[in-house]
Amino acid sequence: MMAIRAGLIVQTEFLRLVLRQLLRRQVGVEIVGEGAALADAARLAAANLLIVEQSLCPRALEVLALLGQHPAAQIILVGTGETLPPLAGVPAERIFFLPAGSAASAIDPSSLTERLDGLLRSHRAALPP
Repeated sequence: MMAIRAGLIVQTEFLRLVLRQLLRRQVGVEIVGEGAALADAARLAAANLLIVEQSLCPRALEVLALLGQHPAAQIILVGTGETLPPLAGVPAERIFFLPAGSAASAIDPSSLTERLDGLLRSHRAALPP
């Protein structure tokens, strides 16, 4: 089975730290790079999964640009809302939404862990053998 090569594009330092720790605990996941701005995504050509803070790309245009730079990658947008806002023109099978928090906390590591585990299982299943 092919490994997940994840790139983190997360501006919020605490959220990046939490995501980094969660990914390091996962079997078959390699972090290939990190950044705090969308421009950093260009350095992550080896990534087949980009985990991006939603506030960095609030419109479909930014997401489409990322998909263009990484034609084989899927994108997980991490945000504080409960659902992904509509992103016209963005292929639904390539983008997922990961709520970072809960009603009690903007960043809730325990619920984030559970949700991220589910998304990584889905991504792993979609990778070629």
